[in-house]
Amino acid sequence: MLFRSSNGNTVLNLYPTSDITAHPVDTKELQNFSYFFPGNSNTTSVQNSTVLVTNSTNSLNLNTDFTIETWFYPTTNTGVLIERGLGAIGGNNASYIILWDGQNNQLNFAGSNANGNTYSIGSLTGPTGNIGKPIINSWNHVAVTYTGTTYRGFLNGTLGMNITNNANVPYAALGRGVTIGGMFDSGTTFATGIPSNTISGYISNMRIIRGNSIYNASFTVSNTQLLSKDRKS
Repeated sequence: MLFRSSNGNTVLNLYPTSDITAHPVDTKELQNFSYFFPGNSNTTSVQNSTVLVTNSTNSLNLNTDFTIETWFYPTTNTGVLIERGLGAIGGNNASYIILWDGQNNQLNFAGSNANGNTYSIGSLTGPTGNIGKPIINSWNHVAVTYTGTTYRGFLNGTLGMNITNNANVPYAALGRGVTIGGMFDSGTTFATGIPSNTISGYISNMRIIRGNSIYNASFTVSNTQLLSKDRKS
């Protein structure tokens, strides 16, 4: 199972390592491995929460055309799929984030403004950032892309989010990477403290491509393994 950045590097750190278990995906759709996330956010014990954490790298700065995509198998409608380091430059919001809007049972995308003091692209809840409603206890494919002035979100190949916005998502604060399957919402040092909003279920084949929007209209999702290189379905 590989979580890849645009330069093809795998995730370097597991946090905490002891809580992550690799499980084979016994389906025709996904023919490699996924990571299991128990979804046990706990405010007192870091060992009861599981997220994947990357190192900080410029390839995670999505101030250009980009694609974020992954397969995931949720068992509950809660948690963060991916977040770029809480605390964009000058503020307290994530640079970009894909998460459940639990009230509306849907996935949303949001990006903060240049100061990181508000989400000005998409939304954490409600219709603006709505990508779609995933199927619980089933594999779902999610993609968010940006090209020109348009942000798009796709669920299982169907266009759900379509936002015109001239703003790029800002760089994250120094030293902050990406978290997968949860987030860190306290502390000034990235990946310290207790993870929160953890996913319950499986995540597989996540990739971030910087410089290319792979999907710009509804598409048929390919069942082949996602690669680090650009590939159109």
